[in-house]
Amino acid sequence: MKLRTANDKIKCIKCHKEIKRPAGVYFKGGNALCWWCYMQVEKRVN
Repeated sequence: MKLRTANDKIKCIKCHKEIKRPAGVYFKGGNALCWWCYMQVEKRVN
């Protein structure tokens, strides 16, 4: 398994938008989500 570096392009698994900075990446169950999709998921769960 390859380790992620800061230069890697991480894509949101829901909307498939490229997430530019690592700070904007949320991990839920090992899946990368952008902030917007993460909030949608959290709202649905609660």
